[in-house]
Amino acid sequence: MRLFKPSSSSSVQRRQLIDTIDVLDAHNIPYHLEGGTLLGIVRDGDLLPWDKDTDLSIMSADVPRLQPALSDLKARGWRLSERTFKQNEAFAKQPDVRLVKVKDRYLKVLAGPNTLDLFVKYSHEGHAYWIAASNVMRVSAHHYEGFETVPWEGRQVKVPVDYEGYLEAKFGNWKVPQKEWHCDMEKTVVRPRVDDD
Repeated sequence: MRLFKPSSSSSVQRRQLIDTIDVLDAHNIPYHLEGGTLLGIVRDGDLLPWDKDTDLSIMSADVPRLQPALSDLKARGWRLSERTFKQNEAFAKQPDVRLVKVKDRYLKVLAGPNTLDLFVKYSHEGHAYWIAASNVMRVSAHHYEGFETVPWEGRQVKVPVDYEGYLEAKFGNWKVPQKEWHCDMEKTVVRPRVDDD
């Protein structure tokens, strides 16, 4: 017998993002909106309707304080899994945490289709590095030396410093919507397809 798997839901994505932001705030862990989540909220005032997941980041210096926050997210009903580096990098070592996936639950035990990616970014020689879709990515570290805020859902959410410059470094002309996009196309890729997924 084949089980029906539910499709992604924007209301679940929204709740997932708000819960994660609230938990990180409660634990005083600075975060930044990332990727299409940042782009949609800054450019359009909301999540991109065609984006299949949401994205946040934290800096590696805050990882030691992350476990209690992750326990709180689990208590809210989300499924969590961590990804670590499988090889040493100049900016991070095996088995440092590089990503936490926050997923919804289906039939109380299975992972549902809604995912929030919480990227861990590592400062090294004036840049912030991370891995996304097996690509090593990099932007100027100044974007993560603090944060700015933008309004969304009746709250102020944290975004990178000079977020417009960050969006340009990442997407180029970010003010023009593009539904067909993959992070392989981003200007922040410095080494494609490392064997890390």
